[in-house]
Order: sequence, then C-alpha cells, then structure tokens
Amino acid sequence: MLSTIVSRCQKISFMPLGDAEMFRLLKEKGTEGEAAEKVVSHGQGSIKRALFLLESDFLSKRAEVTQHLSRLSKGHFEAAFDIAKLIYDDPGRAALFEFLQTWYRDILFIKEGLSASLICNPDLLEEMSLMAGSETMEGVLKKIKKLQWFNNNPATTVNIEMGLQSLFIQGI
Repeated sequence: MLSTIVSRCQKISFMPLGDAEMFRLLKEKGTEGEAAEKVVSHGQGSIKRALFLLESDFLSKRAEVTQHLSRLSKGHFEAAFDIAKLIYDDPGRAALFEFLQTWYRDILFIKEGLSASLICNPDLLEEMSLMAGSETMEGVLKKIKKLQWFNNNPATTVNIEMGLQSLFIQGI
C-alpha cells in the first residue's frame, strides 16, 4: 500500500467479547441454554465464530469425538481409528482440532487440581476427569503439541489420518 495512504490510516483493535455479552447476543439470535453454553467457550470472544459453530455440525461432531475419547480411555483400541477418520473426513476439522486441544488442556487443569471455572468444556467434566486418571502429564502435553503441529502444518503432514491414529494409539 502507498505510504501516503498508510500514514492516514488508523489501526483499530477489537477485544474479544466477554461471556455475558456473547450470551446476550446469542439470545438475540435465538440461541439459549445448553447450545449457547457450549459454543461460548469455543467462540473465543467472537460472535461470528460462535454462530458458525452453531450453524455447522460442530456440536454433534464434538459429542461424537467425546464418545470415541471415552471409549479410548476404556481401552477400546478401535476408537483411535474412529476419531482419526471422523476428524480427517470433516471439512471443518480446524474446529475439531481446537476442541481436542481444549479437551487435553482441560485434562491438564484437572490433573493439576485447578479451578473448574478455568475449564473450557465444563459440560464434559465427568468424562475428562475419568480420562485424566489414565493419562500422564507428559502424554497429555505430547498430544497437545502434536495437535498444534497437525493444525499448523497441514501441508507437511502427508497423511493426517494416519498421524492422528498414531497420536491416539499412543495414549493406550
């Protein structure tokens, strides 16, 4: 851009919306209750993102991933393949990667005994607490790092589905 134009521009930063404001705006758009509670933490202060999550099948995919994670924590080996396929096949996989990162972040918080108010997925506290008992801190941190890497480097991951299978099999 030309320097003469740039010198006349002003950068405006918008801070993320607070939870109360997000709930108010979602209520105005016709969404309340459990659905609103689930998307507010994943909306990251963006009403646009929260509405996208509501309009997509994110909540149903999140529930499906959670069921597979629960099966995996009980030693059902095939759940690793089911989760990997579900994420790999989803065109909106970035939201599922973020959900998995918050899932494992929440498990770290549970293992450390931190306040439940810091948990991103409070509706899944029971499932995460069960999984926290079977996970090591080192294992959870490795999974978070791998998920971040997969999400940030999709072009360099030759086979994302196989990489995800490996990630979840390591937890067994």
